[in-house]
Amino acid sequence: MKISNIALIGILLSTSLFAQRDRRMEDRDGDDRGRMQMYAIWKLTENLDLDEKQAEVFFPKLNSHKAEMEEMGKERRNIWADVVVKARKGEKVTDKELEIARNKSKALEKKINAEKEKFANGLSDVLTNEQQVLFHIFGHEMVSDAKERMRDHRKRGKDMGGYKKKRKRW
Repeated sequence: MKISNIALIGILLSTSLFAQRDRRMEDRDGDDRGRMQMYAIWKLTENLDLDEKQAEVFFPKLNSHKAEMEEMGKERRNIWADVVVKARKGEKVTDKELEIARNKSKALEKKINAEKEKFANGLSDVLTNEQQVLFHIFGHEMVSDAKERMRDHRKRGKDMGGYKKKRKRW
């Protein structure tokens, strides 16, 4: 009887351990993107030293601009989707198909540049000249900061016994 109870407890414990959610799968949700966007908004507000009135006007403009740019990015991918599929399958892409895709892409690039210019010109009534300059370089600085943090994180992992070994948690 005791052996069967111990075996039953062992089976229950092992199934409960296997039933735990995988942390790696949780990270694949949109949480990382949302956290990164919140971090970007916080850093942008801090770097530009925005007051409440400026933030109330600036962020809706920024969000609509980002949404417009995302739509244009989807449009760009759709322009080339058929041609790319044909090329990957090994089918012949005609000169006419390639020319059509290039012409659509050029027209879209003009549209994208016009949208960027419209957005940049619209910032002058919200931000000061200094804030506009800081906004212009913000993206590059944030990317380089993220790369530096990732490098530091890798170095710390290396110091703790290499990449392949598990970190000591206790």
